[in-house]
Amino acid sequence: MRQNGADLSTPRQTFHYLYFGTERAARRAAKALARDDRTLDIHQTGNDWAVKIGQIMVVDEETIEAVGAEFEAIAEPEGGEYDGWEAAVE
Repeated sequence: MRQNGADLSTPRQTFHYLYFGTERAARRAAKALARDDRTLDIHQTGNDWAVKIGQIMVVDEETIEAVGAEFEAIAEPEGGEYDGWEAAVE
């Protein structure tokens, strides 16, 4: 993002994706992920259930590693997978 001219000190909208084998697992994970500064969308995608998390945050190596570790720790016990994130270059 920095190479594309993004100011990494500016908070931006990010989306993170987790996938689960069952709706029940996705809903349990979403409950654990819920915070006032996040939006959550649970939907079926093919045979899996996705949890899409929206959050405005500063995107740098430290924050992305911390969020990734949090999401992996929540997904793993539910048989899920954290599949990464995206953010607009602003």
